Amino acid sequence: MGSELGITPETKPQAVYTPVSIWWACWAGVWTTAVALGMIYLIANRNMPTLRIRGIGMSLSAIVLLHLYWASVQFGVMIGPIMPGDAQYWIMGTYLGCGIALFHASNTRFLHVAKHQRKFAHHNSRISESVPDEKPKGGLFARFRRLEYTKRILILVAIAMSFQIFLTILLWVISRKWHSSWGIPGTEVTGTPSEQAAKQGTGWEW
Repeated sequence: MGSELGITPETKPQAVYTPVSIWWACWAGVWTTAVALGMIYLIANRNMPTLRIRGIGMSLSAIVLLHLYWASVQFGVMIGPIMPGDAQYWIMGTYLGCGIALFHASNTRFLHVAKHQRKFAHHNSRISESVPDEKPKGGLFARFRRLEYTKRILILVAIAMSFQIFLTILLWVISRKWHSSWGIPGTEVTGTPSEQAAKQGTGWEW
């Protein structure tokens, strides 16, 4: 793990048991318990009308991934020195990116439902005019547009998440920062093992 967790070349490869690290580890445990209880409650009451309209599947998936990212950072203050140098890269490249994508998809679906509710709340919108049947257009794009809104969102998010994971793997493979035997020359880190571990956690965040 990199210098964001206070790791320097002088840091020894052992867990850090300081009041700060113990506090964040305890807080992560307490908050994880609270989140787990809340998720259990939502799953147990998933047939409630308000939850069925909301659709909690994507929301809970996003919460799990984002919470894994958050908990990794909290415990990282304690176990950062003994974690692999590329751990922070994989955590941010998978948990954070995919969690944000699912969270955005969940909010987009909820906004879609809210717009329909607002539309049918108006008196005039209750009167629907008959629309003549049209022959469905062929083609992959036309078939995609005929899908249910939630399915379209899931497909787009799945494509985006796959692309995110692909880029994460690609950058890891071509960079010698985490493996010196292959990759693009000039991307490697040098120094003692502790210096290399400190450098592996920086330089790619942005």
